[in-house]
Amino acid sequence: MMRLYVENGRRAKALQQYQVCCQALESELAVTPAAETEALYRRLLTGSDGGHGQEAAALNENSANEPTLQEATAQLQAAVQTMQAAQKSLEQAMALVARLKSGEIRDWGLG
Repeated sequence: MMRLYVENGRRAKALQQYQVCCQALESELAVTPAAETEALYRRLLTGSDGGHGQEAAALNENSANEPTLQEATAQLQAAVQTMQAAQKSLEQAMALVARLKSGEIRDWGLG
């Protein structure tokens, strides 16, 4: 879906779609987006094209223009949500390490 938005010159919608994707994956499956989705998101945020055909052409076309307030706001919202997701992951990892250290749960690792 993000690619379709990009190919149609709707960068802000592509960024918003990323957030919808992240929220659905987190709430439904407790996973993060695929590496390919993350890479597209990073290219959208930075405006870099990475030489990906139609996607690159759409990104280059949009990058040539100053972003609209809507696009800038979408970028900001996307960045905030990414930071919040990262903070949540960090807190979960820290809690797991604390539980392992306290012996509350056993470390079944072989190493």
